[in-house]
Amino acid sequence: MLHLLEETTICGLRKLSDPAGHTHVLSLIDPDWADPIEFTAWQPDRWLLLRFYDDIEQRDERSLPTRQHVADILAFGRRACAGPDVRLFIHCLSGTSRSTAAATMIWAQALPDCDAETIVAHLLRKRPQAWPNLLMIQYADEMLNRNGALVDAVHNLYRQGLKANPDWAYSLRRMGRSAEIIL
Repeated sequence: MLHLLEETTICGLRKLSDPAGHTHVLSLIDPDWADPIEFTAWQPDRWLLLRFYDDIEQRDERSLPTRQHVADILAFGRRACAGPDVRLFIHCLSGTSRSTAAATMIWAQALPDCDAETIVAHLLRKRPQAWPNLLMIQYADEMLNRNGALVDAVHNLYRQGLKANPDWAYSLRRMGRSAEIIL
């Protein structure tokens, strides 16, 4: 199952890579975006489309990621990984937060003996701009009985990112993501 780490593509909707050769597609987009036409011909058991905003704190009437969304992502990942030679294609709007959180949780589920720091280190190699959605990671950590290890590993990622780019803290506060400011 270690091949899963290499055989996963993570990208943003605006820069969709070619999904050819992939076995399963996970689309995580805002509620008001149109269905990505690139995947409408995919079979329902091979394409999961979920709609929620990339928020971690309630603002206005925006729909946050829920436990059910994370349960759906994990169920999709479990079904996908049950088949041979799985190649996942995971995207959100920018390929930075929702999609990287989804990849992290699917990998953590598929590789239960792999420690969270190793999973997150691989995520950063695969997607250097990764900034996984903390709320999604918290739900996944709980559901996968990782006892805070996924959250801690993502906190370390945030810490490193903010150390290299301290001005990000201002943007995170403005976006209602203060909980991701880990110094």
